[in-house]
Amino acid sequence: GFGFTLNGVGGLVGLHHGVKLDALTSGMRDGVLDDILFPKDPVADAPRIITRLRTVFPVTVRTVTFGPMFKLGWGTPPIVTLSIGFIVQLDNVLPPGNAPVQFSRFVLVGQLRVQMLPEETGSPPLLKLLVDILGYYDAETARLGFVARLRDSKVAEITLSGMLVVQADFGDRPSFVLAAGGFHPRFIDIPRGTPAPIDRLAVGFEIGPVKIAINGYFAVAASTVQAGATLHAQAKFGPLSIDGWLGFDAIFYFEPRFRFEVDVRAGVAVKFKGHSLASVDLKGTFSGPGLWRITGSVSRNE
Repeated sequence: GFGFTLNGVGGLVGLHHGVKLDALTSGMRDGVLDDILFPKDPVADAPRIITRLRTVFPVTVRTVTFGPMFKLGWGTPPIVTLSIGFIVQLDNVLPPGNAPVQFSRFVLVGQLRVQMLPEETGSPPLLKLLVDILGYYDAETARLGFVARLRDSKVAEITLSGMLVVQADFGDRPSFVLAAGGFHPRFIDIPRGTPAPIDRLAVGFEIGPVKIAINGYFAVAASTVQAGATLHAQAKFGPLSIDGWLGFDAIFYFEPRFRFEVDVRAGVAVKFKGHSLASVDLKGTFSGPGLWRITGSVSRNE
């Protein structure tokens, strides 16, 4: 049947332990949420899980960290599984000391899994999505953030990956950033505390002997709008390989005045047993408005 069911309930309590947000965000790259939210084999994987928990929840004197965790499923067998935890950190709770209790941070951790299996058992999934989710509010920095990372995911034979970051600072240096897949290569005014690196949004698939990879990004930050994409194709015919690429990077500035820069690139390379036989690389830059400027270059080697 169909309907949401509660498949698991758990909790986390840490005395004299806090939450290290940068360890959580960087750990998402290595699947740290697998070991926080209902690990598959907590007994066999205990050494790794304990090490990770000590990194993410380090010793913090007089602090209490706690929160419930839930695992929800939809469908039988489950098509959608959502594991989610709500974690609160309070400082100045435990003795010694007489400072007032202080709210430090709230953290939401989650994993969304979607899997549709074909009727034939043993066949690969028609759809497989795994999204790690992290949301938080840090009272000390007055920072609100959200991170989602797509990994180990496929639609039929198409692989999917990428990362979304949304962050707002309300303190002495207010800022806002939204980055789906990262930033323009030359953009350096990235707000402090922004997770790095941010994985490009990526799609990959094969058509016969040809492998195709597409990646891209879209970002809004520091009075700019940024976007870019690259298509790369590779074909192999025995010892002979042909690589081709086409892409662009664009950034639009709105302060102190409107201006833009657009970089375009294209090329092809032919190799035999890994050794270059010939290649052509085209690059160009468009910028404006006002005095429009177009630059470009072509390189070739044989």
